[in-house]
Amino acid sequence: MESVLADLWNGVIRPKENLSPNTPEFQDICQKLNNDTAYIKSVLSVEDNRRFDSYEETNDALSNIQNEQAFIRGFRYAALIMIEVYEDKELPPELLKLLNIVKPKK
Repeated sequence: MESVLADLWNGVIRPKENLSPNTPEFQDICQKLNNDTAYIKSVLSVEDNRRFDSYEETNDALSNIQNEQAFIRGFRYAALIMIEVYEDKELPPELLKLLNIVKPKK
């Protein structure tokens, strides 16, 4: 990895595609969710299945928004940490505004 920014730009690093941990606990939860979903869909009427599909799509959209915001917030905090590490100064208000961070009152 030559440059994290270049790798992000060129798609070498794809944070959105690497959200799921590869742990036994995660795999077990996924399997249970898949089994429960299959059962629910097997007992629902055609109309209820359509409603359930809509629910799943809406839930996925909500999850994507939450994950995106968590990534953005984490990136902003990491930027603030790096600024603090390299400069022992107060952060300029312009930067705080750019990062959408409210400066705590002392």
